[in-house]
Amino acid sequence: MLSVGRGTLLLVPDAEVGGREGMVALSMLAVDFDALLEAFRRDGTQGVLLGTGEVTLEPVATHGVHLHISKYE
Repeated sequence: MLSVGRGTLLLVPDAEVGGREGMVALSMLAVDFDALLEAFRRDGTQGVLLGTGEVTLEPVATHGVHLHISKYE
């Protein structure tokens, strides 16, 4: 793990992500989670997977990288 400002980067071996190289996923927190979900709905964002207090965007919507956003509490 590497500290970057107020965030942290977690680097994992390619064997843990099926041998893929490069950035595979990005995880973030959203302060205004409801507004974020509304923006996805309004814009018709593809590949949105909703969970309880989290949303994941599949690579089809994010140039090949899974994007995971959790509600900041």
